[in-house]
Amino acid sequence: MLVFEGLTPFALFDEIFDNLPADYEQRTFNRILIPIDNPSRVTFYNMESNLAYEAEVSGISPEMIDLLAYNEEQDYYSAELLAFGDRLHYMPVEEMEVAYMDYLIERLPNSLFIDRFFEDTSEVDVRRDGDVTRYIDLTSEMRINEKTNILTFNRQLSSRDTLTLSSIAENSYRELLRVENWTQETHFHHYNRERNLATFRRYIDGWPVFGPNGEGALEISVTPNGLTYLRVPLAVVQTPIAPVEDSYTKTLESGRDLRMQLAESGVDLDTVQNLRIGLTWRTSEESSRVVHFEPDWYLMIDGQWQRLHAVLNTKGGM
Repeated sequence: MLVFEGLTPFALFDEIFDNLPADYEQRTFNRILIPIDNPSRVTFYNMESNLAYEAEVSGISPEMIDLLAYNEEQDYYSAELLAFGDRLHYMPVEEMEVAYMDYLIERLPNSLFIDRFFEDTSEVDVRRDGDVTRYIDLTSEMRINEKTNILTFNRQLSSRDTLTLSSIAENSYRELLRVENWTQETHFHHYNRERNLATFRRYIDGWPVFGPNGEGALEISVTPNGLTYLRVPLAVVQTPIAPVEDSYTKTLESGRDLRMQLAESGVDLDTVQNLRIGLTWRTSEESSRVVHFEPDWYLMIDGQWQRLHAVLNTKGGM
């Protein structure tokens, strides 16, 4: 089973289909079940709408299956399918030991984005208001919060045309490549149709990054005429710092223990839309150039990712 964070349109994978019907191109999925004994017969699931699609595909070889399922360089954990209200999630059978991580970070300079977003920098008006520096021309505004190191960009572009979901994903990713300087992976996480907003998330060693100021999330909005909105954190990891202690890990709950904690604390399991183990961004008190990453369970409730302990404390849990 391959798990996708965001709903993904079939059109992005049209190369594995011999004849993808046009009316299926913009349908979406977020799970793929590939039978090991017959990898050409694949089932696609949309877990939000409870729809399944079976298809004959090409290009998935036994060697690719072996790389996914039996890669000696990857860590594997036993998982089981558990119900959280009406939703099913694959959860770890046992407790997990996940390493803390420390990294040196770099704060990207403002000038890097001024040159990328403004064709004529001589016409840019610079204004400062407290912690926020604003760069403005006739059609665009870039704001940089010097305290949180978060950049937001808005451009006035009107268009009566609309983009397909696959075009939005492709164009958003193309804009991401123009501005992203993260040294590890960045993955598509979510698309909000009402706001026309694609969200991407940064990863470290396979774990998604979360932070108090949204340090792990990038947001992009595009139209047929181009980029209209961008939010990007300017602090990026550079060099890992070796842990001082050999046993520098944190024990995280198994799926059943986690579900029991939530139920005992009065959390309505039907409100839990998603669950992930992630890394919490914590800036070092000794140096602003050092960030500690602490493993935590994260839950999506009402469309927002929250730490497990924050959810439990809100409901009176310990």
